[in-house]
Amino acid sequence: MTAQYQEYLEAFVVRARRVEEHSLAADWDALVRLAEIQIQVTPLDNGDLRIRHEYPAEEVVESATARLRPILLEGDACFYQKALKALGYFCRALPQDSEWIRSARGEWRTRVQPTTGEEAGY
Repeated sequence: MTAQYQEYLEAFVVRARRVEEHSLAADWDALVRLAEIQIQVTPLDNGDLRIRHEYPAEEVVESATARLRPILLEGDACFYQKALKALGYFCRALPQDSEWIRSARGEWRTRVQPTTGEEAGY
């Protein structure tokens, strides 16, 4: 069991480092701004509106997605919940850490297992 949990943590750390090294993760404030919808609405002379929203280059987003995706997939060794479960195992004798890990696992479940069809997100 210990070897399996160690494998999960090692896989997660390798993947997390790859995600952290991505160009989108280099500027945290810029990354957060991407999550905020900022739309420019400009009225035109003919009564129409021009709506503009800027996105990062598709290639950059696809690259980031490819790096992040295995953390989100239950079948991968680096799946976030597996890493948290492994941490829970290794920290089982540390009550404060164990409580933090339980809380983090619950928060993850809340975000990725929506109770309605309209809510979901990582």
